[in-house]
Amino acid sequence: MIRRHVSLLVVLVIGALVIPAAAQETEVLRPGSESDCVCPKEGRWMVTNLEGWMQCVGTFGMKRKLKGKDKNKGIIWILEEDCSSIFEEAGERKREDAVMERAEDCEFEGTVRGVEDGVEVVVNMTLAVETDEFITGEAWWNMEGPDGEEGEEDEEGKDDKKSKKAKKDKKKGGKLGVAMGMSCKAYRPYEIAFEEPLSEEEYPKLKERMEKKLEEVRRKGSSGSVD
Repeated sequence: MIRRHVSLLVVLVIGALVIPAAAQETEVLRPGSESDCVCPKEGRWMVTNLEGWMQCVGTFGMKRKLKGKDKNKGIIWILEEDCSSIFEEAGERKREDAVMERAEDCEFEGTVRGVEDGVEVVVNMTLAVETDEFITGEAWWNMEGPDGEEGEEDEEGKDDKKSKKAKKDKKKGGKLGVAMGMSCKAYRPYEIAFEEPLSEEEYPKLKERMEKKLEEVRRKGSSGSVD
């Protein structure tokens, strides 16, 4: 299950570290890189979500815009010395961490999968590193709403208040707005701007935290070639 919730109004980006924090201040290309791809600086970044859209078919049709200008912070970690793999660590608990792998065209690709309110969610992301301090990205959501089966009743044959509320939210589509029997797609572009490198004082603690998150992401299988 996707940790916390996957918001359609935000980009689920910006996470184990092998390159010292000071190294990214002067390097753009990593030693031993097999390409001329630009490597983003390691450290804190600011994500700005731009206007996108969401479209659904099934029980009823729907198409609407997703407002832009939402901002959130996170950390980008360089996992491999040749910058072929990076980890985007979300700055907020409600957002998802993701491992991104570099493709042949120098873009990074990654996938996040999960279930929220009975909705199966797959998010495919791509990042284009324009400079070592500026990245443009795109995210595509594919969502399948829950089926129409009713939930099990309690021992007295009646749902308690919590179960009734959960069932009501499920019919309405829960936090994601994807109702029973519906299939939805969404798209949102975004920009990521470098803010600052990690300080030597905070580096060990942040690295330890990141490694735990990275292990969890890899365990869930939400890394690698395109959620």
